[in-house]
Amino acid sequence: MTKRTRKPIWSPATCTVLLGVVVTLACVRLTDVTQPSTVTGETTFEAEVRGVVDGDVTKQAGGPAYGVLAVSLPENWELKDVRSRDFPGRMRAAPTSDDVPGNTRAGYRWWVYETPELKDASVYVGRAFQLMIKVRTAPTRGDYLLMYTGGVAATGQGDADARFTYGGTGRGGSVSRHITVE
Repeated sequence: MTKRTRKPIWSPATCTVLLGVVVTLACVRLTDVTQPSTVTGETTFEAEVRGVVDGDVTKQAGGPAYGVLAVSLPENWELKDVRSRDFPGRMRAAPTSDDVPGNTRAGYRWWVYETPELKDASVYVGRAFQLMIKVRTAPTRGDYLLMYTGGVAATGQGDADARFTYGGTGRGGSVSRHITVE
């Protein structure tokens, strides 16, 4: 009689996928973006980005973390300013542009900004936040899809090896909005 061995239900691959889902869900999640639907080329417009801290991002990041906003804009556009009513100072360009939340679409570029200070984010769990951004458009007319996503950076300013974790494009952590340039 052949002895049958049972395969464990929780294989390393299953655990890795499950951990990835939990980490993705327990983080910074954007809930809405208010921006103009139509703008003139070569102008600057403002948008309001709202979100919530769904889980203890301090544990997720392995310690204090920077809040991160990534915005996918058409090439030749520029993210000029990111500020918040919820923390002092303006957000600054992240030290690396290689760590983006999703594939870079043809004709678009990710702009990644982080909060000015490391914070123990556990005190923010369940709290909403609001960011105001300024975007400079290019002269090219057309319809564009802008993508916004939030996350955390586990290491800091000037560190090219910063580990970013995003709410995730297409997983409820990001918001997309159309805009027309006339």
